[in-house]
Amino acid sequence: MTELFKDKEIFSGEYGIQEDAVNHPSHYASGSIECIDAMEAMIDQGRNTKVNVSGHVYYLWQVIFKYIWRWPFKDKPVEDLRKARFYLDRMIEKVEKESES
Repeated sequence: MTELFKDKEIFSGEYGIQEDAVNHPSHYASGSIECIDAMEAMIDQGRNTKVNVSGHVYYLWQVIFKYIWRWPFKDKPVEDLRKARFYLDRMIEKVEKESES
């Protein structure tokens, strides 16, 4: 690990397990799958979408996914759910506008 991020490491749990808060934060890890890998798989599978998905809508989709992925592992879970709803509402508005044109 580089010196730059060494201070970002924390110890947690009853056994003092070291967590890498920069590269592998626990609220983004779920077993052997990390949130960032699932997010990449969401959009990078060569699938044809039924709608034209703009770059910004892809961004919103991934932000929503991130908040939904991690909410049960956060100190303020409802806050993450509200953030997901905020971005979902924006995504719905954007998709509606794009489908009208």
